[in-house]
Amino acid sequence: MDYRANFETAQTYLEAGLKDKGVESLCKIYNSLRNEGINKDRETFLKLTPLMAKLAMENGKVTEAARFIDEGLSIDHYDCDLLFLSVMNLWDQGRHDEMFAALVSYLISISMQDISLKKYRYVNDLSINKVFNMLVPSAYGNSVAHEETSHIVKELAAKMDNPYITRLANMLEEIDQRRAMETR
Repeated sequence: MDYRANFETAQTYLEAGLKDKGVESLCKIYNSLRNEGINKDRETFLKLTPLMAKLAMENGKVTEAARFIDEGLSIDHYDCDLLFLSVMNLWDQGRHDEMFAALVSYLISISMQDISLKKYRYVNDLSINKVFNMLVPSAYGNSVAHEETSHIVKELAAKMDNPYITRLANMLEEIDQRRAMETR
């Protein structure tokens, strides 16, 4: 089976609005790769799992989405799209502390690799702005472990040359300062 060609055909179905046919094709590819061995076409599997997760999330199937995300991350722990989708899936479930940890992983991941080598769907200005303008405030604002979280991020910022983690540390400090002023 030519997984890549079949995957491109499934994407064409989805783009043409033929969602049922596209999902059916994606499921066949997924099941084939699972049965024949993911290593037969690891690259296609790492394109397939984020798309399957996204489709599951769109249908409110958070457990199924998490399974696709976990399967993909078991192959590539630093896949930016899977990490971003993990953040979104945890957000949908209100699991803010886990969501924040996934956000940190995503921000580290996008700085670790040559993004131009892989066409990530969720490594762009829109996604990064969503992280800092919406997801971080939501996750941090609703997390239980503020002090611990802030401390870990500050340590990471001090040890890493990562502009996203530095920005995150500064943002958490500002949130904490505002919070301290409000409680006075």
